[in-house]
Amino acid sequence: MDVLVNDFVDRHSLGSSTTSTRTFHPVDSLGLPCSEVCPQSSAWKDVPFNDYVDKHSPGSASEHPASTPEPVVEPDHRHSLLHLILRELHYWYPDGCPTLTSSGEFDPYTDSAQTFKAQLMELGPTFYSGRPLSAAVQHFEDRLSRQRLRIHGARKSFLVVYTTDGRHRLLVLKVPPRKFSSDESRWDHARRQMTFQDTADGLFAPGVRYTEKLFEWFRPGEESLERGCREGHRMEFVLKPPRYRRDNHPSCYEFADRSEANLLRSVGKGVLEGPLHYEPWSVIPLGSIYQPEKDKFRNVWNARASRVVNESLEPASADYDYLEDILKH
Repeated sequence: MDVLVNDFVDRHSLGSSTTSTRTFHPVDSLGLPCSEVCPQSSAWKDVPFNDYVDKHSPGSASEHPASTPEPVVEPDHRHSLLHLILRELHYWYPDGCPTLTSSGEFDPYTDSAQTFKAQLMELGPTFYSGRPLSAAVQHFEDRLSRQRLRIHGARKSFLVVYTTDGRHRLLVLKVPPRKFSSDESRWDHARRQMTFQDTADGLFAPGVRYTEKLFEWFRPGEESLERGCREGHRMEFVLKPPRYRRDNHPSCYEFADRSEANLLRSVGKGVLEGPLHYEPWSVIPLGSIYQPEKDKFRNVWNARASRVVNESLEPASADYDYLEDILKH
């Protein structure tokens, strides 16, 4: 999915002192209820979304909910934090969230952020209706969790959704304010939400470098090559790498001005996404390389220098034609 890895759980983000590129997005899997129809979840009906604290996540201390809960908000859906999230989704996607899923197909187990958002937009009013929910919809709702994440010294409310295997965060959406000071601030808040600038394939749209004309050249039997061009290399993690919390490489501070300028240029070109609303799960430090004879400078993320990344990945399988075998035939 991304060549450079500095953000294991989440995305390219400049939200912390350690810069990141992209990736994936931990909590126990929730099974479907035994009955065909389940009662309305108290997460939305009795206690609005801003008081629903996720009790499953084993994340770092900074990601645990605050010990003192917020004051209970009256159960008016217009004031609930879930309603604020839905309102921002409809603002950003007036024609619906782009997905690869056919219309009408409901999948409570989806691990596609785009599909999950599209289904949430469609099902949002159902959670306030007071009517019993089907087992599938109940499971979908149970995947929604509210967490209070510490960002820049203060705790903020986020809607967090995990993958069905519980290993990665699929969505980390900051709850928007009830009112914005301007249309520009409203647009900027939505733009900085995780996955809001993604294509239906789940790629960061400003960073896509191909056009549809490219795929007119592919022939039958080259579907895997076409998929690779569209999606890149999607990494499969078998475990969660430890978080890197120390300083970046000394070269970043030695050439601080150049490093920052290079970083902002990468953001402007769509190579990096950010800043987002939350601090990513960084696993390697940022470094830089300077060639004085050419006066060339660039930032680097050397994933090979750290064994934590490769040891956390599912080894890729590939078939190779060895020269000695070809010569034999």
